[in-house]
Amino acid sequence: MPGLSGFTFRNWDPIGSVKSSLDDWSYSQFDKELEAEESLYTHLVERFPRLEIQKEFYYDQIRMDILIERNLAIELKLNLTSNDEYKRLIGQLDSYHRWDGLNMIVLVIGDFKTELQTRLEYAMAKLWDDEESTCIINLPNQSSGT
Repeated sequence: MPGLSGFTFRNWDPIGSVKSSLDDWSYSQFDKELEAEESLYTHLVERFPRLEIQKEFYYDQIRMDILIERNLAIELKLNLTSNDEYKRLIGQLDSYHRWDGLNMIVLVIGDFKTELQTRLEYAMAKLWDDEESTCIINLPNQSSGT
């Protein structure tokens, strides 16, 4: 219907839409985080062709992996298992939460140490007052069929 396209974007559920789109993302075992980021970016652009989707968006001297419609950031990690990786992620999230109205998805592909996931959930709840504006997703490694 003409004239209603802008209306649909205002009612867009950014986190729910991206979460459901991951169901049909054919991701594989990635060797590098950049490969996973490129694959996810391509998938999201194909899935949401009318949305503004940017990769490697810089904000406050920190690089967001993917930014959608300037209100949803996706930070992608491969195998979040070390305290150093966790501390770096928390530093990034601390910068991102200053962006008013920003929803946040942390997407971990592969191994995700349970202790770090628990700490991350707590840290994100402290940074974002509204728990509906954040999400942590863990996708296990997909086997290559061997």
